[in-house]
Amino acid sequence: MKKINLIVMGIMLLILLNSCTTVRHSMIMPEYKNSPVIKNKTLAVYFDYSSLAIGNESSLVDDLGEGVPKDIFKDFFTRSVTTNIQNLSYFSRVEPAQFINTNDMETTQLKVSDKIYMKFDLPTEENIFQFDSIQPDFVLLIKDIFVGERFETSTNYSPPNSGGVTTSSTKRYLDINCEYLIWDNTAMRIVAYGKGRSSNKVFIKMNMKTWENAVKDFSRFLLKKTPFVKNGAVRR
Repeated sequence: MKKINLIVMGIMLLILLNSCTTVRHSMIMPEYKNSPVIKNKTLAVYFDYSSLAIGNESSLVDDLGEGVPKDIFKDFFTRSVTTNIQNLSYFSRVEPAQFINTNDMETTQLKVSDKIYMKFDLPTEENIFQFDSIQPDFVLLIKDIFVGERFETSTNYSPPNSGGVTTSSTKRYLDINCEYLIWDNTAMRIVAYGKGRSSNKVFIKMNMKTWENAVKDFSRFLLKKTPFVKNGAVRR
């Protein structure tokens, strides 16, 4: 009976760990999946912070500075993502920007998986994104941003003949979740889209480096398998 209980508890543990596993969904359009590297193009990044949610405001203020948590994160995230994408890609210019015209857009539903869909406002036929400070070749949209900490607890069981000792350990992560879409503003079509979570393991205590590493991993996720990535910067 004791052996059966150990097996049942082991199965329950596997289910728990699988439910906590980082899930990433990304779709690359066929025209861009195996295309040659694209260089010397411009990219506008639009950050939609309307639904921004922060689950660890106290840690954020401790590590990134005093002030209104959402304002602190917006400034840090906008600057860091823009810089990381510039460094990881062949874009000649990467710049955060705001729309100047949203009249020629319509809501488009995109399938991510059998049970997951996303919605983005995209230009109607024969229209392009227009911005205040740049007229880009490509556009990156980032929305539904959530940042917070996650804890995973694992339990190890030793067999009775080894003492039957039960030990547990807890791992802490800083997560950034979002939905994103890359748009070809010249060909007027989608390049890639998806949703997912970047995670950075916290060792002992969070600090600025923890946040920087999480954003760098997040930026790599956005560019992965796209034709914009510098050789060796991200696994394609």
